[in-house]
Amino acid sequence: MKINLDTKRLLCPMPVIRLGEAIEKIEAGDTIQATATNPSVLHDIPA
Repeated sequence: MKINLDTKRLLCPMPVIRLGEAIEKIEAGDTIQATATNPSVLHDIPA
């Protein structure tokens, strides 16, 4: 299953928190596609 996570217009740390919540709900083989407007997510999510 593919989950589309919309974190547009959210400021740090909310995109990371929302991603963490989504990760807790997925099963093996599922994917999450996150869309964000905050450029810091490019650093925050991998960290």
